[in-house]
Amino acid sequence: MIYMIDKILSHSAIGDFRKSCKSCKSCLKQPVNTMKTTLPLIAIVALATLVGCRREDIREFTVEMPSLTEADRQKVVDAFTIRSPGRPPRVYEGIFTDSFKFDFDKKTLTMKYDSMKIAQTNIRMLIESKGVEVHFPSNTTGVAGYLDVKPKSVE
Repeated sequence: MIYMIDKILSHSAIGDFRKSCKSCKSCLKQPVNTMKTTLPLIAIVALATLVGCRREDIREFTVEMPSLTEADRQKVVDAFTIRSPGRPPRVYEGIFTDSFKFDFDKKTLTMKYDSMKIAQTNIRMLIESKGVEVHFPSNTTGVAGYLDVKPKSVE
């Protein structure tokens, strides 16, 4: 494959496809349409490059919940569960509920999530939607992805 790529590129630089070159005896004697051979080659290289670009980014962080009680445990787990009529309940993508570690003495929750699929702001909003107060280690009161930006009010 690499030999063919080298051959195509060296011939396209020379531009002479009708006669064999002196450097190798096995060159094609027929004209080669470089567009038909180069474009699929570029597509294969681009596809091979893009396949490995997206990776998981598993992170662990601790969330402070000043009013955390034993009753709030189930509320927090339910916050990450999607319930649709006629379908079984499922967990949001990127949330690992089996990693939840509740510390009722320190009033904290330590959890793992995939930051390529869900952001900390979305996690905070899901927990707060169940009525549990959350203090995050970073400023997440603005719009997801933007620090210190207040959402626009709808008039």
